[in-house]
Amino acid sequence: MKKQVNIDHITGDKIPMSFVFSRCKLPGPLKQLQADLRKLMLRYTALKLKEKRRNNLKDFLNLAGPMGVTHFLMLSKTPTAPYLRS
Repeated sequence: MKKQVNIDHITGDKIPMSFVFSRCKLPGPLKQLQADLRKLMLRYTALKLKEKRRNNLKDFLNLAGPMGVTHFLMLSKTPTAPYLRS
């Protein structure tokens, strides 16, 4: 599989690609935040990324290389607060 690289036609720079996913089961407002983040970065993110409970970070890393993904945004929730890590 050929690695995707998006290049800005004006500057010639590489355009960063991203994945937005969660590391645990999220409550409704955080699921909406996740969907909104995907829409915000729509052209250069996976809008319909399918997550499963058994997926771990290594699965996303293996998928990211061939797709040209350079950034991860991970949402998680603990008993004290929700977190967004990049």
